[in-house]
Amino acid sequence: MELYNGKYCISHAELTAGIISADMIKWYKRSGKIDQVQLGGNGREALYVVDSLPTKYRIEVYKRYPDLQAQAESREFIDRITLDPYAVQFYSEYRIDAVRGLSDDKQLEYVHNASILAAFREVLSRSDSQHLKLSRPKVRRGEFWARAAKALPRIADRFPNSLPENARRLQEKYNEFFKGGKANYEVLVSGKFRNSNAAKVSNEEQEALMVRLMSDYRNLDNEQIASLYNVVAEKNELAQHYILCGQIVENQVRS
Repeated sequence: MELYNGKYCISHAELTAGIISADMIKWYKRSGKIDQVQLGGNGREALYVVDSLPTKYRIEVYKRYPDLQAQAESREFIDRITLDPYAVQFYSEYRIDAVRGLSDDKQLEYVHNASILAAFREVLSRSDSQHLKLSRPKVRRGEFWARAAKALPRIADRFPNSLPENARRLQEKYNEFFKGGKANYEVLVSGKFRNSNAAKVSNEEQEALMVRLMSDYRNLDNEQIASLYNVVAEKNELAQHYILCGQIVENQVRS
């Protein structure tokens, strides 16, 4: 078994090992009912597209090669995944604090997460639409998310991600991401990188700045220190923390 030009294929030897006879393979080939993607000979094996086999033979192939079936089942999602350009822009511009952004690895991980969730949404929407055309109930959500979660390890082979492989948690993450109907990209950012966590870093940086100013050889007075600090803080978009300046100066005077 192997992947050939994006299609799962089985060799002539594997097919004739109890699945289908050589004569039947020839007949199906002449009838155009089976796709051969590689000729045999010169050290190569003849290869046939599994999905082109007649149903009874295809089922037998999946029984013998359950791993292939898992790969095939993940294709309904993988084939829908395209990198979300808005996610690419969001995570490339995301700031942990005034200085740091996300690493390239984290950006790619979050872009993949967002793109995969978008693919799930498209597959779910298409499935619901098809069922409505056939006057059938919508796809059962529990079954859908069980399939989606099961497909994630296969999806990760091409799109490394950090989405939960538990069906219930995956559905919860999806609902959180698309809450309100639009993609909320920040939802996928780990809590340790959220902007709300940057306050501690910013405060530490500001305190370090204040200490440097106070130790300046020119012996600046408190008013000069506060003025210089506020200029730097505003330049680095930290103006909301001006109060820290007064607190540190006051503590320094008291000591």
